[in-house]
Amino acid sequence: MRTTTTMATLGALTLTAVVGAAAPAAAEPAWGPFAVHTFTMYEGEGTSGPVLSQVTLECYPTDGTHPSADEACSTLTNVWGDFENLPQQQGVPCYDVWAPVTVTAQGHWFNQSTDFERTYSNDCDAAVISGRVFDF
Repeated sequence: MRTTTTMATLGALTLTAVVGAAAPAAAEPAWGPFAVHTFTMYEGEGTSGPVLSQVTLECYPTDGTHPSADEACSTLTNVWGDFENLPQQQGVPCYDVWAPVTVTAQGHWFNQSTDFERTYSNDCDAAVISGRVFDF
C-alpha cells in the first residue's frame, strides 16, 4: 500500500512538473482577488441609520461572507461589475411597504474602484432589483 501511495505521489509530482513546464499557472495579482467588495445595508434613507447587515464578497476566486457568493459574482460578471446595470430578478413579488434601506458597495472590480450607494423602498426590493446581489 505504501509503495502504491509513493508511486502515485511521484506520478502526480512528475505530471505537475511536466504540466507546469508546458503551461505555467497564472499568478494571482499582487493586490489579491480580481474583485473585492464590502456590502453594507443601512436602515433608512442614507448611511446615517443603523447598520442592518454587512457582508464581504470576493470574486475570482469566490470567497467572503455573502450568503450567495457564487451567484453574486456571476451576476456582477454579467454586467462587468457595473452596479448601475444589475438585472432585476423576474417573477419575485415584494411587499408594497415603505421601509427604506440604503445599500453601499465599496471595493474594486478588477482594477476599477467601486463606490456605489442606492436607497431601495425595502430589503426585498434591494434584493430583487439588484438580481440578488444585495440579498444579505
